[in-house]
Amino acid sequence: MGSRLMHLIIAEIVASSLDIIKNKREFLIGSIAPDAAISFERKVKDDYSLGYLTHLISDNVWSISIIHMN
Repeated sequence: MGSRLMHLIIAEIVASSLDIIKNKREFLIGSIAPDAAISFERKVKDDYSLGYLTHLISDNVWSISIIHMN
């Protein structure tokens, strides 16, 4: 899977391309949340969830590209 930095770069590109992101900070935090070492309870906001989903999609794309390389 991609590094946290790669997920942030992808999230930055996605956030810059979508007008629906209202809270870029929450979106970026959500984009690295699946790999976070420390979990904590929080209210999930829309942009956070979109960032989280972006992370999962980029992991899936990465996995598929690795499978097709072999």
